[in-house]
Amino acid sequence: MEYVTDVMSAAVQGRSIVTLGKFDGLHRGHQRLFQKLKLMKQESGCTTVAFTFSTELLLWKFGDNFKCILEREERRHLLEGMGVDMMIECPFTEEIRNMEAEDFVRRILLERLHACCIVIGRDFRFGHNRTGDYRLLEQLSGECGFELQMIEEVYDEDIRVSSSAIRTAIAEGRMEDANRMLGYPFSVEGLILTGQQLGRTIDMPTINLVPSAGKLLPPFGVYTSVTQMEGHCYQGVTNIGKKPTVGEFAVGVETHLLHTSGDFYGKFARVSLLHFQRPEQKFPSVDALKEQMHKDAKNAEEYLSKFHT
Repeated sequence: MEYVTDVMSAAVQGRSIVTLGKFDGLHRGHQRLFQKLKLMKQESGCTTVAFTFSTELLLWKFGDNFKCILEREERRHLLEGMGVDMMIECPFTEEIRNMEAEDFVRRILLERLHACCIVIGRDFRFGHNRTGDYRLLEQLSGECGFELQMIEEVYDEDIRVSSSAIRTAIAEGRMEDANRMLGYPFSVEGLILTGQQLGRTIDMPTINLVPSAGKLLPPFGVYTSVTQMEGHCYQGVTNIGKKPTVGEFAVGVETHLLHTSGDFYGKFARVSLLHFQRPEQKFPSVDALKEQMHKDAKNAEEYLSKFHT
C-alpha cells in the first residue's frame, strides 16, 4: 500500500475509486465502504484510495484531550490488510480547512486522484463549514462524469454503528459491545518493555506495554484478553492502570499470558481486550494481590473456554 501525507503532490496513474472519512476505529460501517472498493476494483482494475485526515482534525474538532480508537500506525496496518492501494493521510492545514467543498472535489479528487468513482457513507460531510455532502457530490457527478456510490449505515441491534458509539462503549468498559461494532477486538499494541518483574516473584509473569497519550483506553481494571505475538496467539488476563498496590503511577497495560513462559522483551505484541472482569483496586498486601490475580486468571480461562467448546 502506498502511503501519502502530502496531498498536493499525490498523483494516481490512471483512474481511481476513492472513499473518504475520518476512519477512527475502521468499524463495520467503514468496512462496508472498503468491501465496495474491493468489488469495484475487481470489475474495473482501478486504483483504490482511502482519503483520510491526520489526527489534528480530531483534536481540532473535539479538543486537545481527545483520544483515538486507533493510533496512526494501527489504522494504517488495518487499511493495508483491507487491500487498499493508496492511503492518503491529509494534514489538516489551514488551506485544507478553508477549502470549499466543490473546490476539494475538483482540485483534489478529480484533478489529482483522477477519481472515476467516489464511495461515501450516508452521514459523510466535508469541506469548509461541512457544506459538502451526498447531494453536492450527486450534482457534481452529473457535471463532471464520475460515479457516486452511497453505502447505507450499519446497525448493531438498534444502535447505529459509529465511532462515537464505539468510543462510549469502550469508555464504559463494555468490550463485547465495542468489539461487535468494530468487527474485530479492540487492542493495544507496541513493544514489550521491562517492568518491575514483580509477577515473576509471585509465579504470575507479565508482559508490559505503555500506550501513547493519545490512545483511547477503557476504564482501569482487569480484562480477559488474547495477545498476538510473532504469529502466535496467547490467552491471558490484562490489567490496565497504575498498579496502586505496588506504587506505580504511569498508566500501563500489563498482561499475564496463561500457561506461557519465556523472555518476550523487545518483541511486538497486540493485546486484544475481550471482557471487563473488575475495576482496578488496591490490596492490603502483595499476597492478597497474588490471590486475586490467580482468581482473575481462572475467570479468564472460564470466559475463554466458552469459545473453544
